[in-house]
Amino acid sequence: MEGIAPTAGESFTISLDAGGPVPEPASWALMILGFGMAGATVRRLRGIPGLSRA
Repeated sequence: MEGIAPTAGESFTISLDAGGPVPEPASWALMILGFGMAGATVRRLRGIPGLSRA
């Protein structure tokens, strides 16, 4: 609920906010793919001995 505002007498008004837009499935897929690629890179770099990470 965004807010409750009293008006004249015993009645009142309630306004509801539906929230932000929901991302499309393609956006979710790209985000998951990006996290997967980042995780794979970290996992690959951990296996290389003598590698210095900044």
